[in-house]
Amino acid sequence: MADSPLISAVICTYNRADLLAGAIESLLEQTLNPAHREIIVVDNASTDGTRAVVEQFAPDGVRYVLETRQGLGYARNRGWQEARGEFVAYIDDDARAHPALLERALGLLQTADPDPLCVGGAILPFYTQPEPDWFKDEYEIRTWGAEARALTPGETFSGPNMVWRRDVLARYGGFPVDRGVTGDYLAVGEETGLFDRIWQAEPAPCFFYSPDLVVYHWVDPVKLSVGYRLKRSFITGQDEALHRAHSEPRLRFWARHLYHLAAGVLRALPARFRHRYWQNWVYEDWQDPAVSAGALLAALGVRMRVRQRQ
Repeated sequence: MADSPLISAVICTYNRADLLAGAIESLLEQTLNPAHREIIVVDNASTDGTRAVVEQFAPDGVRYVLETRQGLGYARNRGWQEARGEFVAYIDDDARAHPALLERALGLLQTADPDPLCVGGAILPFYTQPEPDWFKDEYEIRTWGAEARALTPGETFSGPNMVWRRDVLARYGGFPVDRGVTGDYLAVGEETGLFDRIWQAEPAPCFFYSPDLVVYHWVDPVKLSVGYRLKRSFITGQDEALHRAHSEPRLRFWARHLYHLAAGVLRALPARFRHRYWQNWVYEDWQDPAVSAGALLAALGVRMRVRQRQ
């Protein structure tokens, strides 16, 4: 339709009423002409005041959508299915978009050659409480470098900063619904699952990265702990075993993770002496062993559900 927006900005949310307004405001303050965008908030069956927060922005044209099937994959898919735009931009409910994010993304999608299926950029941290002395910003920075480029096979964008062609999402059925965060339970992989599907289906898909596309992502205080990092690494391994092990022979999968587990432990033990703080030692040297431990246990049928916060 002639009056349809070019880009639909989607925020998927679950029980983040205290943070959600900031994400919405960052989209309302975009430099892109408001006539060229719409804002959709997909409430994934929240039990707090999420709906009331969104309704405060109804006069600004922000649209509320309820998705009762819990899981980030369901929420992301409901977002593109509700979208009227040619392009669908996702940011998280605890993120803040740079004021020029949508305008710059739209420019890339319309002018880059070859046509990108998806564009994304840098994700930088912001804090609402002082971080510990040992914590490094780099732990929460996600970037593919300082230069704009097409991603190479296997590389992906993260959920807080990715802008898709809507027809691509429709063609591939959107995001897998059996992966990703579900309610209070930690999980990963809904973005990776979609990217993997496209990498396998197309000989040379173009996913274009630009460092000028910036989103600031809140660092939940729970992430300022080594326990969270180990849990996330473990769950990453579980996800790989459940959803990616089929891409390589079973024996090779086992050999690879047994090697990484053993080698990772042997590397990590003496590495303690290189760190001033033991927390950096755990964060930087025990992630790979935790991933492989999760993968091997899942391959044995031991599948664990982990809450994001206890």
